[in-house]
Amino acid sequence: MDNISSMSKQQLDEVKIILTDINDTLTTNGRLKSDVFIALEKLSNSSYIVIPVTGRCAGWCDHIARMWPVNGVVELTDCLLKDNLITKFNCQIYV
Repeated sequence: MDNISSMSKQQLDEVKIILTDINDTLTTNGRLKSDVFIALEKLSNSSYIVIPVTGRCAGWCDHIARMWPVNGVVELTDCLLKDNLITKFNCQIYV
């Protein structure tokens, strides 16, 4: 993984989809704070597709998909996400 600050302006301009972990990435001590919710809402209202990725249960994912300002949710383990996306789609992961 590379730090997002290492991306060029051209690379940043090409970003269309944002996949993000939830636990300790979007949340702090298990809570989704209001500034993060607002940031998700701003991203979703712009040209970005925002999709949280989590290993949480289907019921929790259903709640996220319905109640959070995101375009969907993926229920996977981090290992599966990396193995499948990087191999199949030649992705680079930035954090």
